[in-house]
Amino acid sequence: MKLSRRVFLSGLGAGIGAAKLNLTLADMAAYKGSSLEPPPILVNVFLRGGMDGLSFMPPREGDNYTHYETLRPDLRITPDDSLNVGGGFGLHPECDGLRRLWGTGNLGLVHAVGHPEGARSRSHFDSMQYIELGTPGDLNTDTGWLTRHLQTAPNLPGVSVLETLVSGGTPPTSLLGRLNNVATIGSTSSFHPNSGTFEDTHLLALEQLYSGAGTLDQAVGATVDAVQLISSLDLSNYTPGGGVVYPNGSFGDDLATVAQLIREDLGVAIATVDFGGWDDHTSLAGNFSNRVRTLSDGLEAFYKDLRATGYGEKVIVVVQTEFGRRARENADNGVDHGSGAPMAIIGGARVKRRRHGTFPGLSGSDLLDGQDVFPTTDYRRVLSDVVSDMLGNPNVDIVFPGFDYTPMGIFWPDQIFESGFD
Repeated sequence: MKLSRRVFLSGLGAGIGAAKLNLTLADMAAYKGSSLEPPPILVNVFLRGGMDGLSFMPPREGDNYTHYETLRPDLRITPDDSLNVGGGFGLHPECDGLRRLWGTGNLGLVHAVGHPEGARSRSHFDSMQYIELGTPGDLNTDTGWLTRHLQTAPNLPGVSVLETLVSGGTPPTSLLGRLNNVATIGSTSSFHPNSGTFEDTHLLALEQLYSGAGTLDQAVGATVDAVQLISSLDLSNYTPGGGVVYPNGSFGDDLATVAQLIREDLGVAIATVDFGGWDDHTSLAGNFSNRVRTLSDGLEAFYKDLRATGYGEKVIVVVQTEFGRRARENADNGVDHGSGAPMAIIGGARVKRRRHGTFPGLSGSDLLDGQDVFPTTDYRRVLSDVVSDMLGNPNVDIVFPGFDYTPMGIFWPDQIFESGFD
């Protein structure tokens, strides 16, 4: 995994990141070396394309498995192959990493998460927008749910170096309304180091060209300062904690980058990581296996890296997708757009190792429109538990306006490990 000033400059130099990075280099170095207590950190992993929940967490026994066999004669995962998480459910056989996190009490799973009635859509765009805006049924909201959290959280420091990190080059809609406070991380997999002299010359030219007191001058100055600080971190030679190895590819690279910047104590409060390619209309079995192995291995590496370096209790990872897939396989050995899908929550001792929510069943009368896993848990309820209980923000009514929030109890009130399957 390689990262340099060029990668950050590609994101920050586009006018992103100016407000929170508008500090002198001395200010940023002072912050990095200060004793300020960092806020809880949320890493929001979004699986773009609509992950198939019945492949990720298939039933293993009882009526659910009987119906599952009928609905998926070719794509079903047998009880002998799935990884037991109790209560008649398992994880995909390539999810060894997540199964180990389940075994150590650091993983919670939520059944059948989706949109409320009246805001359900099988459109990727609409479903993602509804989730990221936090206002299902309304695409005209002018701020995203993460923005509203950052605007109302009472425990964020007054200043930070890198408050919000975004993998890739485009901030998600969840940060709409705060885009000038976001640092984007370009692709690390395609980066090739170049001459430092060339970059230093251009940084000096930028400093001289934008040396005034205007808004653009301040933005460019903040960018140059940030690039110089990032350059001092030696990101090209990162050693993960605990001897873990991240999976090859952009997802593993992004997680490793986020982990290192969290460990640098630069005030990271939010990080978003996208992992696309889950739109499996055809040939699901092989494609899904490869992708979910990368997901599972990457998330395990990320958690173990942070735990080994003392951040395991400060970081919470939320994994979600825009919708699930149809319960019945199609003629192309794939599954089409559906509704309810599982979510995963990864963190320290406060995460309850349980299967939260209610699985609705797979009989014809249980399925939404006779086709989809019926969504029994509003995604805002899961995220509200995260905002309220882990991030310490009581303003759930602002983060998710109009939502009548009832806690799910995904987290323990104190740092207690749960033992045994439920």
